[in-house]
Amino acid sequence: MAEQPTFCQSCGAHLSLGSRFCSQCGGQVTPEHQAGAAGATPSDRAAPPGELRWEVNMPLVNNRFMLYDMAKVWGITGLVMGGLVGLIMFYQGNMRSLITALPVLGLVILGLFALCILVMLGFFGNRYPMEFLLSPQGLVFTSLSQRGKWANRSAVVLGLMGGKPGLAGAGLLAMSRENEGFSWEEVQRIKVYPEIRVITLMDSWHVVARLFCTPRNFEAVRDAVLTWTAAGISKRAKAARTAGPSPVPRLLAWSALMVVAAIAVAGLPVDTPALLPWILGVAGLLDLWVMPGRRLWGAVTLVAVAAAVVIFAAQALEMRQTTSAADFKKFAASRGVIVDQVPTWVLGKHRRYEIFGPQAWLQTGIAGFGLAFFGWLGLAAVRPRSPDGSGSHPS
Repeated sequence: MAEQPTFCQSCGAHLSLGSRFCSQCGGQVTPEHQAGAAGATPSDRAAPPGELRWEVNMPLVNNRFMLYDMAKVWGITGLVMGGLVGLIMFYQGNMRSLITALPVLGLVILGLFALCILVMLGFFGNRYPMEFLLSPQGLVFTSLSQRGKWANRSAVVLGLMGGKPGLAGAGLLAMSRENEGFSWEEVQRIKVYPEIRVITLMDSWHVVARLFCTPRNFEAVRDAVLTWTAAGISKRAKAARTAGPSPVPRLLAWSALMVVAAIAVAGLPVDTPALLPWILGVAGLLDLWVMPGRRLWGAVTLVAVAAAVVIFAAQALEMRQTTSAADFKKFAASRGVIVDQVPTWVLGKHRRYEIFGPQAWLQTGIAGFGLAFFGWLGLAAVRPRSPDGSGSHPS
């Protein structure tokens, strides 16, 4: 029979069967813990209240968790962007420029990090009001910052009016995170910081939420989280016995394919916005990995695909003049011929696609497959799932 985990009352770490001391904090395991490890169910413990709700002004710049999360996000963003830039330059045969591009990219990342710090201090006043709601079903946390909500909606409006999809997409992403929630089945690990009254909830690979408690409710929140998380682990273990294989390897494969598709779109032989492949890549990753707001990510993906198609069609069908009179005279002069009157047939016109060579058509075809992949991904995300949770989504 598998070991029945319970949790340390001091730090929230898992306790295995027969443990006498906590492996995380070294605290002694009480008889209550031993009973729990021997098979006691969450219902054997003192039942927490049915619902806990509180508001807190979360610190920002002097919040070590906020700074850690920001550094991690921007660091990963820099690595991903550097990798994509390297792949794009390799695809275009311009690897020498990568040596100068990477330091510039690093400075941009540092500048954005510093800008975030300034926004926290100047715009938000180093405080962000949040509301937390805990119940036996799960956790919901809501932004109470009116400034933050105003900034998110302004970004969407300004992005749409100014033709800047990146700004509008960032605003939509921020709006989707104003109210989030999850069930206790998603929580697999807990870290408790009693000295600063913070509880970190994690799944198998990352932080899903941090609870900033007050001096009055910290113990009640801690006990409720431990109880409901233990119930969620038990429920997930039962469901795992009948569940299929883990979707993570499949999602990683789809993510790798998505990166290739984004690079293919960047190779369109027209003047597409440099931000467009990034928008497609980020939206595609959100389609695959982030279930809350999945339809929004899918809609952003479809809008970006439609924008790429429209831009390509508009530029490919653009009527251009073969050459100008001045350029023709210069060309004739280089051959020792003086031309006073340029014949009209020389100044012919053509559509841009008419001068595409084999390489340009090959790039167009590859980019078409990339756009088709993102289109399918976006459609799979926006389509409603059947009542049993199945659907066409890759996960």
